[in-house]
Amino acid sequence: HVTSVARRVMVDARDAAVGAIVAAAGGLVVGFVKLTASGWLVSIPAFGLRGWQILTVGAFAVNVVSVSVPGRVDGEMAETAKKAGMAAKRAAKMAKKQENTTDTNTTHETTPEAGIPRAHWSRGLFSPAGWAFAIWGPIFVGESAFASMAAVPGVAVSNPVASAMLAHAAPWFACACLLQSLWCVSFRPWAKRPRHFWLPAFLLSAEAVALRGAHNALLFAAASSPPLSIGTYLCCHLPVAMHFGWITCASLVSLNSWVAVARWAPGAKLTLAFASTLFATTAAAFVSVTTGDPVVSFVVAWALAAVAVDGGKNDKSEEFSEASLTKLTNAASIAAKALTALGGLLIARNVFSSSA
Repeated sequence: HVTSVARRVMVDARDAAVGAIVAAAGGLVVGFVKLTASGWLVSIPAFGLRGWQILTVGAFAVNVVSVSVPGRVDGEMAETAKKAGMAAKRAAKMAKKQENTTDTNTTHETTPEAGIPRAHWSRGLFSPAGWAFAIWGPIFVGESAFASMAAVPGVAVSNPVASAMLAHAAPWFACACLLQSLWCVSFRPWAKRPRHFWLPAFLLSAEAVALRGAHNALLFAAASSPPLSIGTYLCCHLPVAMHFGWITCASLVSLNSWVAVARWAPGAKLTLAFASTLFATTAAAFVSVTTGDPVVSFVVAWALAAVAVDGGKNDKSEEFSEASLTKLTNAASIAAKALTALGGLLIARNVFSSSA
């Protein structure tokens, strides 16, 4: 009896946590709308910094701290991948001892798993190979430079173009940082049940919308300014564009993970994986064509290439025919190549336009 009561309390606590996180996400949106209209962002409340500077630096700091707290599901994935890699190496060593040493045609797979391990409980069909996650390095470095530039008291005088871009993007960027912090709270084993595990995908989708807003704000401010210097482009525009493209794909990966956890029918899982590929491709192409920014297309191409390399296989791959998985792989590969080509064409057009 005591055990059943404890379980009900735990279930209620988890449901309450989900509700609290959703309410917090909604509160962020409402709060930022009111904050933007209040005039606080252009005031100088403290330290000789304007409101938008304090907001940018503070939100980024909260994001860095949140991401640094261990115990998320991706940490669990890394541990699973490490164990799988060690098991593969042990199996390869045993096989080498048993085989005929004169047989030079035998090979052994000893490369550790990375990304979302094939044995992990949250693995969906739309999953990137492990190397794709290396993109977090340049995103983090770039956004650190973004926040550092925002923290300079005299940036409006020393770099008015960057100041205008940062000020326009500040509410959107801060909202994205804080939504990612909420994601860090939700992407943990406590929320692994199907009725809770939709939450990370919801928060990543909301973050993608916020980053799209930041991306638009940066482009709007840059359009009414002199041509950007290389430093301003690298510190202001590039990291946000990369983050936007990557989180768009990450939200789709998370959605497919939830579907896997919820144990949807194989046909529904496969349909969603193809739909995710189509949506990512269409969204990236639309943004790049309408804004002239090739970065988003390149980043989504990177993610889709990783999905193609991964192949969608897992411990339950018998649910899907080899032909179906091959079609999914081919679709992701073709989409990645198409977006790469689109990005190249946009670079050529932009260069031609600037020299004309």
